[in-house]
Amino acid sequence: YEIFIGNYFTGQVNYLGFAQDNDSSTRARGESSWSNIEIFTLPSLNIGLDDGSFAIENNQVTYESTSQDSTPIRDHLMQISPDGSSITVHGNAWRAMPLATPLLASTLGDFVVSFDFVMREVGDFFQVCFEDNLEWGDYDDPTDNEYDPKRCFELNDYDPTDNDVAFRSYMPGIGEPHRYVANLSKLFERFNEFKYFAIVADSDAGDKSGGEFTISNIHIITSLTSCLKDVGFSFTVSDCTAENFLAEIGERMALANCPGNRDPLLELMALFDATQEMEVYKEIEHICQSSYKSAEYDFMKTISSETQLVREFIDGGTALNYESDSGGSSLAKDGAAIGFSDEFASTHILTWPKHHALDLCDIGAAMCCWVDSRSDTELVDNTDVCYVDMKASRRTAHVADGYSIYGDSSEGAVNCHGFAWGIDNGSISSALKGNALFKVGFMENLYRGSKGYVEQVPGAPMCGCMDRMPVVTDAACTHVTASESVVDVTFNAAIGIFKAKFTVGTIEYEDCGSLKDHYEDLAVEDHNRDFMDSRIVGEGGCHGAIDDFLAGKGLVKAK
Repeated sequence: YEIFIGNYFTGQVNYLGFAQDNDSSTRARGESSWSNIEIFTLPSLNIGLDDGSFAIENNQVTYESTSQDSTPIRDHLMQISPDGSSITVHGNAWRAMPLATPLLASTLGDFVVSFDFVMREVGDFFQVCFEDNLEWGDYDDPTDNEYDPKRCFELNDYDPTDNDVAFRSYMPGIGEPHRYVANLSKLFERFNEFKYFAIVADSDAGDKSGGEFTISNIHIITSLTSCLKDVGFSFTVSDCTAENFLAEIGERMALANCPGNRDPLLELMALFDATQEMEVYKEIEHICQSSYKSAEYDFMKTISSETQLVREFIDGGTALNYESDSGGSSLAKDGAAIGFSDEFASTHILTWPKHHALDLCDIGAAMCCWVDSRSDTELVDNTDVCYVDMKASRRTAHVADGYSIYGDSSEGAVNCHGFAWGIDNGSISSALKGNALFKVGFMENLYRGSKGYVEQVPGAPMCGCMDRMPVVTDAACTHVTASESVVDVTFNAAIGIFKAKFTVGTIEYEDCGSLKDHYEDLAVEDHNRDFMDSRIVGEGGCHGAIDDFLAGKGLVKAK
């Protein structure tokens, strides 16, 4: 047994009593044993404060209203780890814990809060709040606005109902750890004191037991300042990822003997005068991406002076798709500029076309699919199409919504070929995604050897981000590397800016087998792998994928 006594009664305890009731005539029957009795207080939540810390007693009270919270609280406790470093929430809970002594805004100064977050099961929405009262602020409600502006951060939101009561930033997927950092003194309006640490775990489905997440390593830093702002420095990275960039900043902090915990993310928060951590990642991304500009080559302008031609080709249009060599056209002539562009594919970064099918490839992967060949070369059938969701590709399909169901191999020959670069947009892999698109979509499967693969699966683009492409059973894969490439980064302390220079190495292309298997090997989070698994479903996977898709529309496929 583990009983939350303090939630039943409070006050002085003078006795430990035992009762075993037996009202039979002899009262001799009945036996019980009680052992390992332990009286303890629930762990407190530890919050770092500059170089020290303070504890918030585990006195959980309802936040906002009992109609929102799951009560009695003793049956729905948030779990604080024994060392007080983390708090885990299961199911629906609108909960707050009061600070023994509120922290005044005048004491906190220009303060920054950081914490780690990981979600294990989705609910409706999750928030963490640094409150001065127990009311969930409604920023747009004039009756609340004067007294109760935003005090919460949205950590995830699966509720279709919009609200404007929380600050929104990055929302990680299931199992994806993320560290949040926010300058609350810049974000909070009319803030007088930090009086309550509050959690909103809204989960209204069924018995309200769904949803689980953990928040850990909560830390407050008052008056955050940069150690490196007056120090000029340089470093070189072989891949300009955020992880590598931050690691180098950490090294520079060590060389400069920076005081404190030498946290590179907090250092760049101060150096960039950022309000939230995603601003830092965007700055790093911008620095890295700017270095690639000098090595770029725009193959679209070489293929045609009318860059719209390439965009229409990606959507399955233009004479390159519609005409055939047997009908009198010549791919060698019509596509000659593709061959010319290939001369730059091993020495330059080929630009990524601006196209609706290629915008915001959130999982860092794309694919091309063809259904015909314009030459004498027969299209190699390497996949089955399960379905096309035209709502996702509506600008290609020219309809607002709709879908096509396949799944029984009746669609004829289809060939799909993809590539992946991951989710760090400053990396060299991301920079080379235009090279991969050119090789897969233009050079190797269309022009080289007059292979001639053309035309898209109806309703989908010929090439596009995975969410806009058909759901299929398999796809071939091409991987692009640039060995010996480096990015040299310099910080000019006099003017307070970074600049970066890219030196290109040898750009090479290799067969990476199956796109699905290759993506599994990339350093991406599980939820991205899960999405890829839902787009390339494997042999025999079409029926399950179709059933799931139709179930989302309230439909069942007839047997």
